[in-house]
Amino acid sequence: MKKLNIFLILSLFLASACSDEDQNNDNSNGNPDNQYYHQQSVGASAEDMVSDESFNSIIVDLVHVEGHAPSQEALSTTEQFLNETLEKPGGISFSISTIPSPGNESYTVSDIADIEKDYRTITNDGDQLAVFAFYADKHY
Repeated sequence: MKKLNIFLILSLFLASACSDEDQNNDNSNGNPDNQYYHQQSVGASAEDMVSDESFNSIIVDLVHVEGHAPSQEALSTTEQFLNETLEKPGGISFSISTIPSPGNESYTVSDIADIEKDYRTITNDGDQLAVFAFYADKHY
């Protein structure tokens, strides 16, 4: 079940890149030719995720609730799936961090967007696309 949860949550964020609230967030790292907003509307970043045209690697900023870390098997399976599905010659990597449980009985899209706002630490950098993923302790 945990492997399914990570696939569902990661798929949600791969498909949506979270929200369109912050369209004016300049994540260009001072380079006007590299302007990219890490919080785009649903599907707006799909081409960037699938192809290597704008980004040749992905880092998954994976946040999990304390005591509910994904297993190494879940991470390996997810990485294998992403490598087989996405054109990222620079590779797929994970940055994993732990947060205290928000205490929710279940999570809504809004809850997860709030968690991302509070805990996301990595944004796009040069030719590396950053994707936020939340590994929950309860149902979505």
